[in-house]
Amino acid sequence: MQDIGTLGGPDAFPSVINQRGQVAGFSYTNSTPDPNTSLPTYHPFLWERDKGMRDLGGFGGAATASVNGLNERGQVVGGLDLPGDQEWHPFLWDGKKLLDLTAPPFGSGKGEANSINEAGEVVGAASLPLNCPGTSDPNTHAFLWRHGGMTDLGALPGAPKSRADFINSKTQVVGVSWQCDFSAATAFLWEKGSMVDLTL
Repeated sequence: MQDIGTLGGPDAFPSVINQRGQVAGFSYTNSTPDPNTSLPTYHPFLWERDKGMRDLGGFGGAATASVNGLNERGQVVGGLDLPGDQEWHPFLWDGKKLLDLTAPPFGSGKGEANSINEAGEVVGAASLPLNCPGTSDPNTHAFLWRHGGMTDLGALPGAPKSRADFINSKTQVVGVSWQCDFSAATAFLWEKGSMVDLTL
């Protein structure tokens, strides 16, 4: 067992590892509780043998919502809190810089990136600037981010909310679409611009 260290705080939490042995996760950067979260600030990291742990930064909040994906190029995806720690956006560490992936047609609310392929294409879910039909709850749709732009993948009929969970090298995306009241959920496959109900 090898201790990979921390970003300066007391604890670190690895989430994913690739075939190169790179590890991504999040770590406390200090030991001082933040007033918004009651926890020390924690940032995503990328650890590499002989290079140690690199702080990937943040969007101004004290917390990392998630670290969900790592490809063989050392690119990392997940979610990061905004200032005030009430909302979070999907992020991509592209190997050089940290990118906020929230862009039109999505709003400025909540979102996370869940998976990345070897081409650097990213999928996840983000809130739209409208409510789920018949509710006061913001709607959420699956997204695909590639070539610097974000595509709304939509949702299945009768299940307005959606989330993309994984993407492969052929830009095929799988995830879940569900009803506004969470009473039912359906698996989907998205490819070549259309979403297919996998239960049919």
